[in-house]
Amino acid sequence: AYGVDPTTGEWWVLDWERAEQEDAVSWERLLERLRERGVSAEKGLRLIVSDGSDGLAAALEMVDLGPGVRHQLCVFHKLRNVGKAVKAAVTESSREEKRKRRREVVKEAAAIYQGQDKAEIMRRRDEFVAKWQTEEPEAVATLLRNFDKTIVYLEVVAEAAARGQEWEVRYLRTTSALERLNRSLRRMVRNVVLFHSDSGLEVRVYLILLEAGEMLITQRDRGLETLEEQLAAA
Repeated sequence: AYGVDPTTGEWWVLDWERAEQEDAVSWERLLERLRERGVSAEKGLRLIVSDGSDGLAAALEMVDLGPGVRHQLCVFHKLRNVGKAVKAAVTESSREEKRKRRREVVKEAAAIYQGQDKAEIMRRRDEFVAKWQTEEPEAVATLLRNFDKTIVYLEVVAEAAARGQEWEVRYLRTTSALERLNRSLRRMVRNVVLFHSDSGLEVRVYLILLEAGEMLITQRDRGLETLEEQLAAA
């Protein structure tokens, strides 16, 4: 779990949980520790962004983080799933043609979230659906599934504006700032192969965080801002 300052873009790792799977019990342990340390609505928590884990969703029902805390689904993960769902209607298409189709669909799906308000976003979504429904029905269905949960950030931005604060949406709608760190952790696990104790694993995780500077991370140049662009060009 990492925290984000929505005005400066600073983010830092708050805590982590060692578990065999992302089940509700494991997520509950992590959320309880965060709550005990003061991560709550009373202390300023307004939004939790996740990749759609069912375990986390269930844990959020069990751990009371206070009134008004909303749950946003990561836009990056939504777009990635849309890309995976692209089938390319022409079955005899070459690999390059299919890749081109995937880039086109994801780029247009990403453009939906570039709308300035909910009305514009919904209009762009409907235009996307009308264009791709026949040729890429699975991609359209993937986009529409829980779509409202991917634009929860709009409500949080509006509430911040009412308090006289300006919160940038790029910090509120994705979990992807952790992806580079996750790659470092996976590489470490592959290299070590076997840990002889739980404490040994915990120490290695901490050292990876410390080495990467992830215990307190400042804003990266357009790192989150270009997320959808990078995905569309992949």
